[in-house]
Amino acid sequence: MRIFLLSLISIFLTFVASAQTIERCYELSAPFYNPQLSEELEQYTAEWIKNKPLTSRSKITIPVVVHIVWNKEEDNISDEQVHSQIAALNRDFRLENEDLSIVSSFFENIIGNVGFEFCLATSDPAGNPTTGITRTETRFTNVGAEASSNIYYTDEGGKDAWDTERYLNIWVAETGMALGHASRPGENIAEEDGVVVHTKCFGTIGTVQPPYNLGRTTTHEIGHYFNLLHLNGSSSSCEDDDMVLDTPNQMTNYLGCPDINTFSCGTQDLISNYMNWVDDACMAMFTQGQVDRMHAALNGARSGLLENTACLPTSTSQSMESKVSIFPNPARDFVYVKNTSDQVQESRYQIFTTKGQKIKEGIFHNNNPLNRISLPFPSGVYLIEYTVDNEKTVKVLLLF
Repeated sequence: MRIFLLSLISIFLTFVASAQTIERCYELSAPFYNPQLSEELEQYTAEWIKNKPLTSRSKITIPVVVHIVWNKEEDNISDEQVHSQIAALNRDFRLENEDLSIVSSFFENIIGNVGFEFCLATSDPAGNPTTGITRTETRFTNVGAEASSNIYYTDEGGKDAWDTERYLNIWVAETGMALGHASRPGENIAEEDGVVVHTKCFGTIGTVQPPYNLGRTTTHEIGHYFNLLHLNGSSSSCEDDDMVLDTPNQMTNYLGCPDINTFSCGTQDLISNYMNWVDDACMAMFTQGQVDRMHAALNGARSGLLENTACLPTSTSQSMESKVSIFPNPARDFVYVKNTSDQVQESRYQIFTTKGQKIKEGIFHNNNPLNRISLPFPSGVYLIEYTVDNEKTVKVLLLF
């Protein structure tokens, strides 16, 4: 009898353990908050893909704000970990990742380059200098759980979104049973529009844990944000799909790292696609059809991102941005500012903390293209605003 009871307990514990398995991605099953927008967006998407209007933009920049909402100190991740995630996104969305060799040769001809460049905003909605990172201590555990809206509101223990039409808001926190979740255009109300990612899989350094340590959870969720679905659509049926022509229908979302020559629905499955649920090391590409769908979303429901200059202050000259550099960076005690523009008799600098507090300023009364600034400050992240003839540029500086 005792052995029988022990066996039952073992079976029960096994069942509980399997029930606690973390999901790769959580998708809302509720109707869209704005179903009319969803319907209009699908009509627009089909028309946009059909015509593929030419664009004159040589660079598509997506301004990002990362809201770190933490209950345990370990979830108050470092700025460096945040920067590692931005770097991972730029590799994945600009087709600069070095692991394309894992893609089956059957799909080599449909690999797409999204061409998006993500940057942490250097100005907030009020125009103040910022690192594009906010930090909020909360009394709640699992504040980013799928069924909760607390994370989106400061007065509920989370952090209010910045203008969701002009910024891609990413909340990083404990997320319960899913690694992340995101809202497609029209799915959530404006205050809750964005991406939520667990601290353990955000970035490529720090607190990340294998097999979700290459930043691909955020890549996957931003795919949803730009109107991509899972490859199997919303059900485990070969009759359902993701509304992208060049991704074959598949029966289910794959976990782990399956054989790339896996078949279902009569065709080979695209295991290494970012919109599958596989481990980070086993996903490496979007298709050209997915690229088109994301560009349609960016030029439609997400077009406010294109109008935002939050990656540079509104008074910053693009030519000035390219002519001013700071080094070394990261730095310890000092930094040099190099200015290759047509130098005038005077240039100015101001140094701010991440909270916008000015801690140092100065004027260079010469035409020297290389000037030294001493930095008697604690380690951390700072902003240097450099001005010549009313043209400004802002640089992020790391002190160690």
